[in-house]
This record gives sequence, structure tokens and C-alpha cells, in this order.
Amino acid sequence: FVVRPHIVSLTVSEAPSTVVLGDPFNIKVEVRCSADCDLAGQEVEVYDHEGTKVATATLRNAPSPDVTARPYAQIELQAPKIERRFRWTVKFPAANLEIPHEEASCTFAFGTARRPEHWVTLQVIDRDTKTPVEDATVLLYPHLRTREV
Repeated sequence: FVVRPHIVSLTVSEAPSTVVLGDPFNIKVEVRCSADCDLAGQEVEVYDHEGTKVATATLRNAPSPDVTARPYAQIELQAPKIERRFRWTVKFPAANLEIPHEEASCTFAFGTARRPEHWVTLQVIDRDTKTPVEDATVLLYPHLRTREV
């Protein structure tokens, strides 16, 4: 009989939309096998915009016993020192497993920007109660292209 390689899918999450030039940042990579094989212990690789391998990480099982939990890796990367948008790739290479698995890849995008020169302090107020909202998260996306006036 013929054994067909299992299909593998990758998901990149927790990738920041913008990173300060040259600073470290983290992504989370989750891997799923079409037959729900345990892929903990296998490696994933990260390639930059030029195709250079910049990181390798070993998958581990999620700490949650949740059925939907997938093997994952938290990967620390270094942002380029050029100000622009980038597309990087995460790859699951065909591993030498007892049951063959297909290679898989996934891209993620982020931008780089200069370190902020100024800080803005915000207070979030609940519209109905008019009281401050504690631990609110506010996302401000910097413009990567600036225009001097």
C-alpha cells in the first residue's frame, strides 16, 4: 500500500504589526497535522525577506489539555534596521518522521519604524458610566512614511 504524507498547516499569531528598528520581537507559531499527529519535538524555521534563515525553534505541546491546543513555538526574532514593510516566512520542513508529513509554510508581515520621539498618554472613559476603564489596550499604528511640512 502507499502511504501519503500527512498535510501540515502553520499559523503565525502574536506577530506585532510594527517593530522598532533593530529591536527584538516575538511570534507564536502553531502547527497542525491533518491526522492530529503529535509534532512536538519537530522544528520550524523562519526566513527573512531575502530568504535567509534567521531562526529555528522546536515545537512543544501546549500547556492546556484543551483538545484544540496545537504544538507551538514562541520565537524571538530581530527586526531589520531598515524602515519599511516586510514579509517573512515560517516553514515546517519535511521531517524524518515514522509517518511522512508534507512541508508547509506560512508568511507574516510587519513594518519597522523609528523609536518614538514623543509619548501620548490616554485615559479611556466608558461611554455609559463615564468612569475610567482600567487596563484598557489602545492600539496606535504609526505611519511608516513621514512627510515634512
